[in-house]
Amino acid sequence: VRSLPDNVANFVIANSGFGANYGRGRIARGQVSTGIWGNKTRADGTVVDTLLADANPRFQMQFSNDFTFRGFSLSGLLDWRKGGSVSNMTQNLFDEGGNSYDYDQSSPEAGTPLGKYRYAQWNGGKNASQYIQDGSYVKLREITLAYQVPASVTTNFLRGRDLRVSLSGRNLHTWSKYWSFDPEVNNFGNQSVVRFVDLAPFPPTRSVFLGFDLAY
Repeated sequence: VRSLPDNVANFVIANSGFGANYGRGRIARGQVSTGIWGNKTRADGTVVDTLLADANPRFQMQFSNDFTFRGFSLSGLLDWRKGGSVSNMTQNLFDEGGNSYDYDQSSPEAGTPLGKYRYAQWNGGKNASQYIQDGSYVKLREITLAYQVPASVTTNFLRGRDLRVSLSGRNLHTWSKYWSFDPEVNNFGNQSVVRFVDLAPFPPTRSVFLGFDLAY
């Protein structure tokens, strides 16, 4: 953000999260519009609402390719996002309820379960960065295996001109160290700013399709 009205230094984006306890959007002169702002406890014990992370990834790219061998074809699409922070409120809620899948694992504090330790570090929202996490991922977006049935078979048995049989899958697998269901989801949908809130959303569905394309 290069400039704002002279009497405005910064302002919170409306409907941009659930407050400074968890991370929210703010427009501030000299800062990126994709920043995550939230509470941070200073060494002297005071709490300040400050820029904690950036929801914008360092880069995002896709890899696609098609392979053919005789009547068979194989195509695939991989999506890679590096960086981009997410406010993981899903983990916060599970830790609060004591039912995180890793709640009872060991923590840096001897004798304290990991989930309880995380929640204590958050300190009632005074350290919002405890639940702001890296949203990097690699996703297998789609893969399709198809077979072009020989014309002689199509003509003789189906009285058709062309037949293609395909098996495809979408959102088959995600490689990520992100704790929750999916680092790509957002509680507020697909909008220009504040695309970093993970509050128990339903992740993209994994789907498989079997197709028959017959032409006469």
